[in-house]
This record gives sequence, C-alpha cells and structure tokens, in this order.
Amino acid sequence: MAADEFESFLGRYVTAEDTSEQDSKNLSSNESVIGAEVRLVFERMSSRPAESTDDSAAAAPDEALAPASSPTGKPVVRVESMRGYSLGTFDSDTSYKLTRAHDNGMVCRAFVSAVVFAEERARFWGEFALICYPASEATTWETFCDNVARGIAKGDHPDIKLTDKQVHKVRESNGTWNDLRTMKYAKLPKGAVYFKKKRSVADSLVNQAVGGNRGCRAAAIVFWIVVALVVVGLVWTFVIH
Repeated sequence: MAADEFESFLGRYVTAEDTSEQDSKNLSSNESVIGAEVRLVFERMSSRPAESTDDSAAAAPDEALAPASSPTGKPVVRVESMRGYSLGTFDSDTSYKLTRAHDNGMVCRAFVSAVVFAEERARFWGEFALICYPASEATTWETFCDNVARGIAKGDHPDIKLTDKQVHKVRESNGTWNDLRTMKYAKLPKGAVYFKKKRSVADSLVNQAVGGNRGCRAAAIVFWIVVALVVVGLVWTFVIH
C-alpha cells in the first residue's frame, strides 16, 4: 500500500448533498435506515461526451461515467442502498479521497448516520459515516464497524475520526474497543432540518428483512399490514363514519 494519510485508518462523517429527485425519494423511504450499511460505487467521470442513441436530439455535452477501473477521468463516488437504490453522490473532494484509499487497497465502508430535508431545494440528502481500513485487518475493523453502526442506529453520533492512539486501542482489542466520545451533528443551513437521526422499530424490521432474516421479513410485512389496518380504521372512524 502506498504511504499516505489513509494507510492506517480513515473515519469521518460526510454528506452526499448531490441528490436527484429519485435519490431524494429513496432517502425519505426505508431504503435509508439509520445505522444500515450502504454500498459505495466507484466510478470515473470521462471527459468525452456521452453518446446519444436518440436521433431526435443532439449528443449531450455532459460528461459520461465509466467504471472505477478506467485509467483516466475524475473520480466519482456514488452511494446506493444494499438493494441498489441510489442515495446521492459525494462531492469531488470526498470522492477523490475515497477513491485514493480504495485504490491503495483499503476496505471502504459507509453507514447511514442521518437524513436531512432542505426546504429551499425540496430535497432530502444523507449524511454517512465513512470508515476505511486495511484489508489485512478486516476482522478487527469489522467488529469495530458493527459496534459503531449499532450506536448510530440508537441515535448516537460517535466520533469516528480516530487518533493514532485510538487506532492502536482498536487493534489491541481486536476491534472491541469502542469508548468513543459523542460528536455534535453538523449545523444545518437555514431551512434545513434533520429528518432521521435514529432507527425506528419499523426501520429495524425492514433492515433485518432486507438482510435476509426470514422471520424478520415476515414480521416486517405483518407490521405494515397492522399499520395499514390502523390507518384505515382511523379514517373510517373520524372521516367516513
């Protein structure tokens, strides 16, 4: 691995404010569960115009996306839910740093830590806890990540920007050390509010169902059926009846 600032560990909270209308809808749904892991998609922004197959329109001058293996182009890192729904794109600085860590052989992971709604843009965007570590220490850092994700799901905001001393403690404890101070959430611009900062019971069921737990999948379905029946009952009682 090349010697640079990411050789040991990278941990930070970063927002992906570049969201489309569909990204925003996905973020407001149960595709973004607090504390749940999401997928990082590494791509390159090509300088060549994207080819258009529509004869009625001229070729768009927009830059085209290529796989991360492409030797040239500006790095772009997108976020997707584990089911493949897009949740936004990181800015160029974050994309560059994540791509460099990834190219240097580090394991880069991300977890939903908050969802924000901005009134001016009428859009949602996500905040994500990013953690990158050497692949050779995967077992240790997987344990650490599990602990961090559980804390985030409960509504905590642990400081994951570890010092060298803290990194040593994690390694020494095989990942079980988790004595992290709580960080304040980032101050939001005017007109923006935190929409999600803690996992709900319904989100927990959905997250476990998505993870493949059959019992929880059934429980999630039953839960939403009960919710639907309650709503119908309230409408019948107070509106129709």
